[in-house]
Amino acid sequence: MNETLSNIVAFTAGLILGAMFFGGLWFTVNICLKAKLPWLWVMGSFIIRVSITLTGFYFISAGSWHRLVS
Repeated sequence: MNETLSNIVAFTAGLILGAMFFGGLWFTVNICLKAKLPWLWVMGSFIIRVSITLTGFYFISAGSWHRLVS
């Protein structure tokens, strides 16, 4: 794959991962306002969101730091 195209795909995937991360945070905050144990929602959501994001970064990078910068 072309280097430029590879960087564009990595950038787009990063935007999607960011939207998923902050969308999950928004969902968590809304749930926490009504929950009896908000700390459980916050901690669980954090672990899930970070795990998904870091896994996505791992697959996006494919061993190239250039894609992570994109």
